[in-house]
Amino acid sequence: SGYLGIPSTNFPALKQAAAEKVSHLLATRSFEEALPYIPLCQELVPLELIEDHVVQTAKQDLTQFHASLALWEASHPDRAGKLRLSLLLLGACEEHWGNEQLLILIDQASQLPDCLGQETYRQELSRTLKRGYTQALADNNASALLVILKCAKAHNIKTLPAISNMEIANQLADIRHLLQLGRALEANKIAQWLIEVNPSSSEIQALLDQMLEESSLAQPSEESMVF
Repeated sequence: SGYLGIPSTNFPALKQAAAEKVSHLLATRSFEEALPYIPLCQELVPLELIEDHVVQTAKQDLTQFHASLALWEASHPDRAGKLRLSLLLLGACEEHWGNEQLLILIDQASQLPDCLGQETYRQELSRTLKRGYTQALADNNASALLVILKCAKAHNIKTLPAISNMEIANQLADIRHLLQLGRALEANKIAQWLIEVNPSSSEIQALLDQMLEESSLAQPSEESMVF
């Protein structure tokens, strides 16, 4: 019997062939196909190579992220490797601030470090979210603001910049202006963020309810608009 066209008695050649197969499959992002070969050749495939593919996939194609992560986990990374990848994934997050899939990516990254690495990870998570939130405020990027704020709340990060009453008033004015221009989806994003900033504010909620009614945003056909 044989494997990859090589007799089973020639184990070194089998391992080398498996390693070459994995390298080829990594290059084409065929992570699920590569997974069965890892037990045979994991010492010949540098963990850093797989790690790099996980990070690049997180940056460029989140649909393939879980498959790439499963391949990395099959390589049995050590404690330092788990922490290193979690920190690299936080860097990849900066490619996706406006994407709700970011929440899944950070959830996965948060599970990688062991108890000894969690403090280092959380410190970097706090810095990453604060940096992204500050930039999103400067860019007036409501989609990114909403996702980052949701992430901070989910992970109990309390270091994001506070939003002043004047800023809230300015954002409400922006909502009115966008609605006048017929740009309801953009107005909706800002509104969702404001509710996330201060969900208990009756004043904000009353203004948003009023704008919903006036602009017909609350019509049943617009199911995607959830305030």
